[in-house]
Amino acid sequence: MKITRTHLCLAIVLGTSSYSAFSAGLNAVIGLNSSQIIEAASSLSFAPNQGTYLPLKEDFSPISHGQTSAYSNWLSEIDKKVTVEHKQRDLHYTGKLSKIDQDNRSFSLTINNRLTAFPLDDFYLIPLDDETHSAPGESNYRVSYQTSQLSWSPQLNILFNGDSVSLSQQALIHNYSGSRIQLQNSMLHYASRQPTHSFKAERSLMAMSSDQSIDYQDNEITYALNASPLTLAPYSTTLIPLPSSKTSVSQQIHTARIQDYGNMRGATELNFYNQIHFTLPQDGLPGEYKTFQQRDGLLIPGNIIQLDNVRSGVEVKVAANKSRDVRGTLTMLSATSHTLPSTQVWQAKIENHVNQEQDYSIHHSVNGVIEKIESDEATQQDARSLVLNGRLDGKAQKVITYTVILNK
Repeated sequence: MKITRTHLCLAIVLGTSSYSAFSAGLNAVIGLNSSQIIEAASSLSFAPNQGTYLPLKEDFSPISHGQTSAYSNWLSEIDKKVTVEHKQRDLHYTGKLSKIDQDNRSFSLTINNRLTAFPLDDFYLIPLDDETHSAPGESNYRVSYQTSQLSWSPQLNILFNGDSVSLSQQALIHNYSGSRIQLQNSMLHYASRQPTHSFKAERSLMAMSSDQSIDYQDNEITYALNASPLTLAPYSTTLIPLPSSKTSVSQQIHTARIQDYGNMRGATELNFYNQIHFTLPQDGLPGEYKTFQQRDGLLIPGNIIQLDNVRSGVEVKVAANKSRDVRGTLTMLSATSHTLPSTQVWQAKIENHVNQEQDYSIHHSVNGVIEKIESDEATQQDARSLVLNGRLDGKAQKVITYTVILNK
């Protein structure tokens, strides 16, 4: 997106007196590593990442935020009434937390107008006031900031059941904060690149969309969470459904690949995989998909595959699991020379162990440049490989002999 367009959208947000695009509560564009939050400045739900705090108001008082520290939870309670409890002894004190001395690893508590110092590492802190990150100069105007305490990850699966294929997609939303969160008019944002410190302002406006599909925009993917408010418990992971789809298997091919490095001797076993072809009925999320075979009410795990182009109408070829139905070997019968140029004679033996017809495809990569292939069943694929495609009748065997003339 051009910078001028981003500036225009930001100006619209800052210059509008009523924030109709943002309903009361917390709005978030949830990313894979961090999220962009919009909420009231008076009480922040998350700890903002440094340098990302953006007041959605032109005139505001100076704002200070504490630096990240191992004792951030203690620092946020300074000048507040707290209770501290000893980790090993039956001791507890209540008073105003007056000071944190990080160098000496101690804190000072004012109890009945008397200041007393205690070792930080010996006590648990129990806040008595509202446990939120408060912005100085509390106000009801809205702010935007980025946080690493809220993120999501896709959970992607493909289920095969006979000729039926189900693409099952879910989202795991991670709340790493100690706050109970209510998400309203928010969205999931998928981008495979490393996270940046800037988010497009119009994404928050897009969260109001009523379209529940996965949306590809500017080569990035968003999904609107525009159902009823979603509540996230503190330090929790919440699984929610994403649009899933069903389709049918268009073809199954038992596929084997073999590479000749010039040292093949004797019969080499062909490892066939059950390659399933189907067409995607709708857009989905790219990424790693776990595959399962459904059988007798059970799910049998298969291979994990990478799908990068999950768009409607795209044909997908999945090597779901190793084939036990089709077995075979490949043998070099003769070669005019062990170095190039050479004329090689190869023989493939294939056997179908089931009663149904089975399609097969053998991809053979050779150790030279193919000058000529002498065979009715072998087809050159590129300069250094050929393919044998065909069909086996039930319980049938097949022998294919072909000659390959190789050059340097």
